[in-house]
Amino acid sequence: MIRNGLRVVPLLFAIVGVSATAGQQAPVFRSGTALVPIYVTVRHDSGRLVTGLRRDQFRVLEDGREREILAFSNESQPITAVLLLDTSSSMSARLQWTRSVATHFVDSLQARDRLRIGSFGTEISLSPHLTGDVARLKQIVRDEIWPGGGTPIWHAINAALDSLRPESGRRVVLVVGDGAPSPKAGQPPAELKARCEAEDVMVYAVSSESAGMGLGLRALAADTGGGHFIIPSDENTQQAVADVAEELRRQYVLGVAPASTGGRHALTVRVTEPDMKSRARRAFPTSGR
Repeated sequence: MIRNGLRVVPLLFAIVGVSATAGQQAPVFRSGTALVPIYVTVRHDSGRLVTGLRRDQFRVLEDGREREILAFSNESQPITAVLLLDTSSSMSARLQWTRSVATHFVDSLQARDRLRIGSFGTEISLSPHLTGDVARLKQIVRDEIWPGGGTPIWHAINAALDSLRPESGRRVVLVVGDGAPSPKAGQPPAELKARCEAEDVMVYAVSSESAGMGLGLRALAADTGGGHFIIPSDENTQQAVADVAEELRRQYVLGVAPASTGGRHALTVRVTEPDMKSRARRAFPTSGR
């Protein structure tokens, strides 16, 4: 596949895929429903992840007006994600660190989770299937990730979105890298942001303290309700990655019926409890009738 002059190639190892319905919790939202799904992370001001809140402890505003929460779940959610590894020249000195983060994330997978491995540098590569097969995923991380080239991060995220399009429920693109695109284009294209909103895909990002993280990647993560994590050099990488996986599983699922159709609508989610902050996507589009 060629996207904007960049070749998107499949990784070589064939992965045994897991059925999209195998062992997964019944989705809260089904095709045809008028509800807008909202995935919400709540953390205490101390940084602790907050679970177990009730529906009446949330407020949802659409364009500044409160909407009734018609669907709610605080149950653990399975992970459906593309793990995108930055293998560009800017990350070549940290390739071992990148592999370590990827391996720890694979080790954190549980029975219902499914993952696809991708990389971007000289070319953009994606493994062929979402799977929970830990051994296969580790083999890809160990044998098929090589450094070099520029940083076509926005094209890589687009390719990840393509691969997630057939999936239902909450979908995540997790980028491991410094988020510094090349050629220089610090902010993500408006079309990419709009696509993430329209397809309701969350972008997460993980980087090391020494590499830092580009503002554009941080902004895309924030706009889509995802998070960004910069791991200090003295922090336990395995625990830090496990914390990211735990956040993905422990998001709340809210559903509201939009008051308007057509156009883009601002979205605000608040928690009524003190000393807590919520994070969710900041807008959603609706189609006109």
